[in-house]
Amino acid sequence: MDLPPRELARDSEMRRPVFCSKIHGLAIALIATIAGRSAFGQSSHPDVSSTPSASPSATPIVFSEGTLADLKRLREAALTSDYAFKQVAHLANNIGPRLSGSIQAAQAVEYVASEMKSLGCEVQLEKVMVPHWVRGIETAELTQFPGQTGGTIQKVL
Repeated sequence: MDLPPRELARDSEMRRPVFCSKIHGLAIALIATIAGRSAFGQSSHPDVSSTPSASPSATPIVFSEGTLADLKRLREAALTSDYAFKQVAHLANNIGPRLSGSIQAAQAVEYVASEMKSLGCEVQLEKVMVPHWVRGIETAELTQFPGQTGGTIQKVL
């Protein structure tokens, strides 16, 4: 459905709460993943010489105060900011579909890299081989048609 730009903007604004809740869910899942990885990195393994207890007890997961504060700030930022929505909107509305190997895909990579640099991240783009389809040269010719002079062909493309 083709909408004028004003209607398109209004349409995207109407869908924003649902989309934002998905972004918030994604941010929370990211926080949980980070927290889980930190927990695995901090867990200790019992010594071989230790005596097994009658009832195994779970090792408590302890995060530093700094890590807990960072996770809380990250969660709050994800829940209150529309930054992620604006980034996805820019990719979808300004750059458009990004098929592998397309100009739009390259522009999206450059855009995200520049955004990450503006946030203070150290970004290094590396050349990668991306499998993609490239249209070849198209040719066509009529080899038989009514009224054809014998032994001739007609090039179409």
